[in-house]
Parts: sequence; structure tokens; C-alpha cells
Amino acid sequence: LLGGTVGQASAQNKARLRIDSLLRVMGSIKPDTALANVYCKLAFNYQNLNPDSGLYYGKQGYELAQKLSWTKGTATSYNAIGSNHHAEGNFDAAKENYRKSLELFEKLHDSAGFSVVLGNIGIVYAMQGNYDTSLVYMLRALNIYERMNDGFNVARYTGNIGNIYKEQANYPKALEYYFKSLKLADAKSNKEAAANALGNIGSVYQYMDELDKSLEYDARSVALCEEIGNKKGVAIITANMGNVYKARQEWDKSLEHYRRSLAISEELGDKHNIAICNGDIGDLFTRTGNFTEAITYDKKSQDIAHSIGDRNTEASAIARLGDNFLSLVVDTVPKRMQVGAGPETSVVPYRSDGSIPAGKKERLAIAVGYFNRALDTALKLNSLYLMQKCYEGLSAAYKLQGDLKRSMECFQNFTAIRDSVYSKENEKKALRTAMQYEYDKKHLADSLQTAEKQKIDALQLQRQRSYTVIGVLAALLLVGFLLYALRHNRLLGKEKQRSEDLLLNILPVEVAAELKDSGSSKARHFSDVTVLFTDFVGFTSAGERMTPQELVTELDTCFKAFDNISGKYGIEKIKTIGDAYLAVCGLPTPEPTHAVRVVHAAKEIAAFMDDRRAKLGDRTFQIRIGIHSGEVVAGIVGNKKFAYDIWGDTVNTAARMEQSGEAGKINISQNTYELVKNQFNCTSRGEISAKNKGKLNMYFVG
Repeated sequence: LLGGTVGQASAQNKARLRIDSLLRVMGSIKPDTALANVYCKLAFNYQNLNPDSGLYYGKQGYELAQKLSWTKGTATSYNAIGSNHHAEGNFDAAKENYRKSLELFEKLHDSAGFSVVLGNIGIVYAMQGNYDTSLVYMLRALNIYERMNDGFNVARYTGNIGNIYKEQANYPKALEYYFKSLKLADAKSNKEAAANALGNIGSVYQYMDELDKSLEYDARSVALCEEIGNKKGVAIITANMGNVYKARQEWDKSLEHYRRSLAISEELGDKHNIAICNGDIGDLFTRTGNFTEAITYDKKSQDIAHSIGDRNTEASAIARLGDNFLSLVVDTVPKRMQVGAGPETSVVPYRSDGSIPAGKKERLAIAVGYFNRALDTALKLNSLYLMQKCYEGLSAAYKLQGDLKRSMECFQNFTAIRDSVYSKENEKKALRTAMQYEYDKKHLADSLQTAEKQKIDALQLQRQRSYTVIGVLAALLLVGFLLYALRHNRLLGKEKQRSEDLLLNILPVEVAAELKDSGSSKARHFSDVTVLFTDFVGFTSAGERMTPQELVTELDTCFKAFDNISGKYGIEKIKTIGDAYLAVCGLPTPEPTHAVRVVHAAKEIAAFMDDRRAKLGDRTFQIRIGIHSGEVVAGIVGNKKFAYDIWGDTVNTAARMEQSGEAGKINISQNTYELVKNQFNCTSRGEISAKNKGKLNMYFVG
């Protein structure tokens, strides 16, 4: 699983066994589709062992599939090649091959293959930090697996989506998906998946500072991992528990868990986790003032991470080394606490050159060197956290060296990045608040029910009064009474239908039904929608050329046409704001092709306005259209003149797409482009500055 806490048990050993089996049978297979399939399977199994071998077999599979004119084999080989580029960190090449695979699987109407590649693309975007786009692909994949009743992959992608929300710091949504994943795993008695979900839940509670809950779920995860023999899972979760105890400043318990994780990782030969555990222990000793012991472990972490090409872990260790050497200059107390004292704890620091220099000048020079090395990697990785840490350390070190100019430059860089990180955290916090906020619409529902009830009661009262009419000619009066009652029944039906029509004209069908059935309708979060925003160019100047009546009539004509086009493509009109028109596809009922539908509608709207302008000239308008895909919150606001509305950054970005566009053109975001590029001709505009958004990638749809 992407970013899974437990990971895949014995995945590499299983891959080696499969490779051995495939290699044994490969020589006896004729050069047909079966052999091409074996090549692809070898490529997939090599991706986490030896991507170079994986690429070799993937290309062999591609060449044979092409020779055989086997489209599915070609699509599968593209996916295999992409997976190996992905494993070696060549994300651009990975996405290029994944997209070729996706296009072929789509043409074949192969839902299984299509959904696999969607998920792979989503993982690449997540690893690049583009979580919004990653969610679009992941949710599309999950939607297909749900329709296929594929329980295994539903559980898998539910967990992956939780991981993405965790990376976005949207912890309530992360927990929602992790608990779904846990429920699915329990239902299938899949203990490995359950252990993974429990560990992820524990990590989220740690980030939310609910440390007791974090330890509870981590302990359950470790117990399951031990039960199924997943030593790697035990090592990872035990280290996570060490992090929790460190946050609680229970230093000895923290060290105990780190050492257990390190011992298991060394037994497994898991160099990645060995590097991380050494770094964790080094950080623990730094926090407790034992800087020389911290240097020992951080240097080990750096060396091991370097040997396996783990640049992020290596840079983090180097930055901590800078911190420790700086601390040896400014901290006069070598040990503030005795942590982990005992025969197994070395009191001799790491000495790459035989000693740690005694002089402050030499130690400062070493600290500056480490910070600059870490900064160089942080800039390449675009790691704001590491950049912030390095600039802060360099500012302090340069100041102690008397280089005030460099110190000030580093401090300014530190504060700029700190403010940027703070701003991003505030944005995440605001998003989480919006996602969790539900609008209370009970008063609205009560008002609607009361109004309808009053109408019905009034008509029933009239009918009841008519029942009292009694005369001598009973039979004739009875006939008259029945005719009268039928007439009022028809009136009652018309009134009720009029009320229904009015409600449906204001609210989506599903929302109206919920409102009538339960008396209320909650605001909901939709993760996968596309928003369309239009605006008329020169609307104010048009008002100078047209009378108010002409202006309103023309607006009405245009918006009615937009309504018809939107309805044709299953798009929900939200509202008009002056001369602007807002609509969305993908809610309240999810629609996998939401982006494609909106672009089709936008092209028809643009064509309608072009035709109208050709006929009317300056007596109508030119239009700009902006489109963006992402997540929104939708619900009812107010209890008078109520309306169904949408909120969120996706709406704002769609508006920025419109504002940054040109008259008569459709301007789409990167997110939307990724969803429609195989359906429409799109022209890249590069990065365009957008108000309050910085620079965004934009595309014109041809």
C-alpha cells in the first residue's frame, strides 16, 4: 500500500520465488502471448528488487506484444515499464508509460486493467506531493473496484486514499477511510490488511496528539503482525510507538522500542528501516542532551541511507549532525539526562577522523558544513521542513562565527519558509474545518413541511365542509358531492405537484428526496467533481449599448441555453452571480466521467455564444470559461430564499481559471487536464499567475 504503516509482509521474498518460477518455465514457452505475459510478470516482480532487470523484461514483453498485434499485451507491458521507472524514481517516464497503458485499456473497455493503472498514476502523483491530483485518480480507481465488487482492491484503495488525506493533514478524512479499510479487512478476515489499517489509525492519532489512542491502535497492529509472522510490520509499528513515547518524553520507553525495531530490521537486513531507526535514536539522544552519542547514531543513519540512495533520510541525518555539532558549541552541559545507560550503550562517540574537535571554531566549521550539505539536498528535494531547519541552523552558526551578513540572509530565508509552511498549515486547517462543518437545515425543512401541511389542511377543510351538505334529494346531492370531492382531489394533487416541482427546481433530486424523507439534509463532502465557471467579457460596457430590458432578456436567453446544455450532460447548475454562471458535475451522485462531461458542455456553451455573437454582434456578449477538478463541500444554506451551494478551494480555482482565460476560450487546470487530455486537444499555456494562488499550470481546450 502507498505509504502504508505496516507495508507488505515478505514482499521481496515472494517476488524472488515468483521470479525463479517464471524463469524456469520461460524457456519452454513458445513466442506467443503466453511468453509476452511471462515477460510482463517478470517485469512486475523485479520492480522492487532490480528495476533495470524489470525494464529489460518489460521492453521484451512490449516488443513481442507489438509483433503479435496484441493490444492488451502492449497495454500491460506499458504498465510494467512504468512500474519499474516508478521504482527507480523516474516519475516522468513512469507517468508517460502509465498514460499510454491507460489509453489502451480504455479503448479495450478493460475495467480491471484501467483501474490498476489509474491507481498507479495516483501513487506517482502522491509521491511527487501532488495530493489533489492523486486523489482524483485514486477515487476513480476505487469507484471502479466498488462497481466490480472487488473487495480486496476496495480495501486496498480505501487505505491508500486514507494515506493521501493523512499526507494532506486532513486527519478526520484519513480516519474515515482507515476505519472503512479496517472494517473491510475484518469482514474478509484479512489480518495483514487489518494490521496495516490499525497502524495507520495509530499514526493519525499520533499526529492529532491523541497519544493514548495512538499507542492502543499501534499495540493492536503489532499483535496482529506477530500473529501472522510479519516481522517488518512489527519493526515499523514498534518504531512508531517509540515516536509516541518520545512525544510523551518517556525517554527510556522510547529508546526501548527503537532498539527493538532496530534489532528486527537488522535481522531482516532492512537497510531503509535500519537507517531510520538509527536516526530516531540519534534524535532521542539530541533531545536529552547527549550530543556525542547522538552523533554516533546520526552518522550511522547517514552512511546507511547513502548506501541505498535514500536521499531524504540521508539529508535528515546530516541536518541533525549539524544540529549536534552546533549544540556542542552552545550547550555547556554534555548530558542533561541519563537515557539508556547500560553496557549496551556506547559512551564513545563516532570518530571518522579519530576524534571530535575540542575547539569551538572547528566544531562550528563542521556544523556549517553539515547544514550546507543538507540544504543542498533539501533544495533538490524541495523539502520545506529540511530547508527551514538548515537555514535556522546556518543563521545561528554564522552568527557565532561573526559572519553577520550571511547570518541575516539565512535568517530571512528561514522566516520566509517558516511563514510559507505556517500559511500552508493554516490552509490545511481551514480545509479540515470546512470538511467537518455541517450546516443545520432543520429550520428550513420544518418551514417547507409546515407550508405544505397548511396547504393540504386548507384543502381538506374545504372538502370536509362540503361533506356537511345534506338535502332532500340525497342521491343527487351525493353525486354532486362526489364530483366536488374529485375536483378538490385534483386541486390537491396539482398543489402538491406544484410544490414538488418548485422544490426540484431549487434542489437536486437526491437532496430534495432526503429533505422530504428525513426532514433535514446534511452538507456533504465530495472528493471527485469538476466545477465550471463562466463570465461574460465586457458586460458593463454592453449595458451601455443595450437598454436594461434588452440586457436582462439577453442574459435570460443565454442562461436558459446554458441550463439546457448542463442538463444534457448531467451537470448540476448551482447558481448565477450577476453575469457569471456556476455549475458542477459529480454530485450529489458520483460520476466517473465528470471532467469529460463538463468540457463537452463548455465546448457547446462556447459554440452557442459564438453563433449568437455572429448573429447579434454587440447586442450579445463574449464569454470566458474556466474549469477545475477537485473536492468540494455542498449543502443548503439559509432558511429564507434557500439555495443549494458548493464551497471549497476547487470553486475558487475554477473562478481563477475563468479570470485567467481569454474571450471565447476554455481554460482548464492541471487537475482537469489530467482527466481529459485523452479526449480533447489541449494546448499548454505554461504557468500563469492567478490571484491569491501563485503560478498555476493552465491549458486551453481546442
